[in-house]
Amino acid sequence: MSSKMSVITTHVMKGPTIKINLMASCYGVGEAITQPFVIDNLVQIEILINVHTITKPAFPKLYEDIELTDFTLSTADGKVAVHKACLAAHSPVFKAMFTGTWKEAKENFVEIKNYTLQTIQHLKDFLYLGTLPDEELRPLITLAAQYSINDLIKECAWKLAETVQPADLFSLHEFACANNIPELSCAISQLTLDGVIHLGHQIRKNDENKSILNAEKQAEGQ
Repeated sequence: MSSKMSVITTHVMKGPTIKINLMASCYGVGEAITQPFVIDNLVQIEILINVHTITKPAFPKLYEDIELTDFTLSTADGKVAVHKACLAAHSPVFKAMFTGTWKEAKENFVEIKNYTLQTIQHLKDFLYLGTLPDEELRPLITLAAQYSINDLIKECAWKLAETVQPADLFSLHEFACANNIPELSCAISQLTLDGVIHLGHQIRKNDENKSILNAEKQAEGQ
């Protein structure tokens, strides 16, 4: 199974417990994992790993192809050439468009209003390469929702939830509700819940450690 992992936070506590928080993305089943380690009964290391699946790139070799492209995504500030097969493989909306009697299928282009050329290019980058931009994820996830590109919705939702600043958490949740993107709301709730549980566990461990230290001091005093 191919995977990638990056450390987003490493927190060393004052005391005998070390907390390490990891965020991992992989090809496979996503889950949250807490792994404790104890060294010589003196130092405890706890690793919290949040794992979610990512989409495996489908058409990397076709990304640079311009001879066999047969469809165009058009915006007010430019156009992006693509392959119908790639769009249909990711989006039931595009599949219905190409297999039905829609005029776009005959004209071989669709005009996508209210989105920039950059967002359309980000869409192509994901469909062909499985990559996401570091910024401008909100218009990308709304575009994905418009065309029911579920893999892209999921990936944008996790990245938005993982990178949001605490001060922007409420506005991101409002954005998810206003645009009817439940996947984003769920990602926000899941990561927030994980953080609260982890904080509660950390506080409980701190209290336990203090109690042990106080008991040892009292024993030494006697």
